[in-house]
Amino acid sequence: MTDLLQVPAHFKKVESKSTGAWRMLFETIDYVEPEKINKILTLNNKDGFVLFAERKLEVTDLVNLPKMPEVKKTDGKPPSQRLRAVMFKLHKQLGGKDADFEGFYITKMEAIIDHFKDKLE
Repeated sequence: MTDLLQVPAHFKKVESKSTGAWRMLFETIDYVEPEKINKILTLNNKDGFVLFAERKLEVTDLVNLPKMPEVKKTDGKPPSQRLRAVMFKLHKQLGGKDADFEGFYITKMEAIIDHFKDKLE
């Protein structure tokens, strides 16, 4: 279990993001040993899971944790923004100009909508 990090921390702040995600800010309470600082620095900007308790966690706390769903990396963008960005790249690859993208986008979106409407009963 060397990939786990446990440090005494204060849950200082929580705020919602426009993507539906949440930002949580933690501060360490005391001095942190250099080994743990190295671990914190190694984990910086990595995806993972947070388990927080108002007491020190014990091994028995970890035995019956619920199974977590797979997390897909989205760079914080909602699917609609990701689709638009991919469509913009395709438009550019096909030789399109920035000014013409809105028409290209609307045409492709209508084609996608029609595709799914055709599947309705």
